[in-house]
Amino acid sequence: EKAWDEHVQKWEPPVYHIGKEEKWTSAAKLNEELLPLKLAPNLSADHVSLDSRNVLFTGCYYYEDDEGFFESFDEDEGSSWEGQPMDEVITNYGRTYGHKYPVHENRVYSDGSFWPCVVFRNEISPGTGEESYTVRIIQSHVHATTIWEQKSLPRIISNYSRRSIRHFYLPYQSDLHSPLAFRHHIELPEELLPVIWRDR
Repeated sequence: EKAWDEHVQKWEPPVYHIGKEEKWTSAAKLNEELLPLKLAPNLSADHVSLDSRNVLFTGCYYYEDDEGFFESFDEDEGSSWEGQPMDEVITNYGRTYGHKYPVHENRVYSDGSFWPCVVFRNEISPGTGEESYTVRIIQSHVHATTIWEQKSLPRIISNYSRRSIRHFYLPYQSDLHSPLAFRHHIELPEELLPVIWRDR
């Protein structure tokens, strides 16, 4: 307890030196604030993380449906879309039903409910007047390979609500893994342990 009290007194949020000082903000805090999102410059899967600290990635609430849309595309078409202008890619491969993926605050979602995604455009939804986003969904490693991933085609959806897009930690990058996190061995009175467990 004494070690913890000392840690609390001395602890300061880590500072990331990336052109300017940027202090630690947790994924939970960012998901509470729901501030406007940074936009990726292109559709590359590398842009699932736009976090200057390199600790977070973006995830969109998503479940696979509408597989029939991609069955009409040829197998070799996946090699050509990356060279097309962004507007053309959206027209050819995009769908506009992001409103189908709402996130409800009183519902519990599993980690697999959110797929990595690239957020690259924002707009005002004509129906609600709220800001929404166009995203590229990236194949999730916890789900079966989709038909669009098999054909190397982009899964693009517009009208995505800000509430359906969240921040998640990259592997081993949460505050739990911070070198400044509190770590201390725990001692137990010997009488709390079964005799057979005690050192002899």
